[in-house]
Amino acid sequence: MQVFKYLFFISFFISTLLSNENVLSQKRSNSLNLSQQKIDLDSAKQTIDWINPINFSYKKNILVPTRDTSNFIIPNTKVSTISINQPIFKSGGIYNAIKYSQASKQYQTLDIDSQRKVLIKDVTLLLFQLHQIDLNIKKQFYKIKNATIDVSQKKEQVLNNILDLSFLNNSIITLNNNKLSLEDLNLNKQDLLNKFNNLSSKQYSNFELPTFNIIKKEDFIQKNIYIKKSKINEKSLNYLKNVTLSQYLPTISLTHDYVNYHDRDIDTSTTGIKISIPLDVKSYYDTQSSKVSYLKSKLDTSIIEEEENNYINTKLAKVNIINKKINIQKSNILYYTNLIKEMSELSENGLKTLDDVIILQNSKAIALLELNIFKIDKQIQLLEIYARTN
Repeated sequence: MQVFKYLFFISFFISTLLSNENVLSQKRSNSLNLSQQKIDLDSAKQTIDWINPINFSYKKNILVPTRDTSNFIIPNTKVSTISINQPIFKSGGIYNAIKYSQASKQYQTLDIDSQRKVLIKDVTLLLFQLHQIDLNIKKQFYKIKNATIDVSQKKEQVLNNILDLSFLNNSIITLNNNKLSLEDLNLNKQDLLNKFNNLSSKQYSNFELPTFNIIKKEDFIQKNIYIKKSKINEKSLNYLKNVTLSQYLPTISLTHDYVNYHDRDIDTSTTGIKISIPLDVKSYYDTQSSKVSYLKSKLDTSIIEEEENNYINTKLAKVNIINKKINIQKSNILYYTNLIKEMSELSENGLKTLDDVIILQNSKAIALLELNIFKIDKQIQLLEIYARTN
């Protein structure tokens, strides 16, 4: 079906609401920004982790004579030492360690971006729900108006012995239930407002609902943030696998030692090359474990791709059903429009009461509100896609 080839994608570049983080409270934005700063700093440190520190030491011996030392040569009491032991070749370990650090930063940055999008999605979802509940409250007012008219008509018919009292009683119950439902809606709105205020520091009425564009389903898979994260994780584990292997292969290091004997004003300096090969009984299990982690990450990526593909199919199926409901509601509105016209003519000729026309007008208003509620339902389904794209 053609609808499954495309999905509706929220254009946050066009929408003022979602093109920035103004929808979020300042504290939440600052928290995300600080997390990103920490990632940048940790990554910068990790990139140069292969560089060993330069060790400097200063030693001063304190001699406590226990017998006559006049005939002895006093040893050096002040000695400074500078030592360097820097690997310059680790069988690919240095290169892979740097690439692993870069991949880790990409993954963590994407994770922060995902958290940011989820927060914006959550607050925008509440924004949709608040607009939707406003429509439901308006709809409930029209229901109460119709129920009130119905009670008045039933009361008159009962007084004229046209209807049994049970009909009037049922109408009164319907009216009361509608009033109770209105109170429930007001309570639900307050709950949504509280949740919205937890994420945003502005009034929900200050924001406009976002607009929508169309993107190909294939583009969604390409931009999917979970698939991207999984692929980056797969890449980083491949580098880590190589780093782990290099730990058990030959390492060439540049060494330098400088010693200064302050008491004699003598210093020595030695520079050399050191080759080391670690012999560790755990090497096999360590390297095999890293390989298994890498192979598992490749399998996980494949699983996530399948899940995201099925996720989109499910969302598009829901959107397709909502589109059908919208079309049905449009037909219903057209039906009410024609019926109101006919009833108005009958009312002018005295064949129908004005209340009958008002009931139909209220019913049409309810249908129009329900149409907009369905449209928001559709937008809510599409909004879920936002947090999964980058």
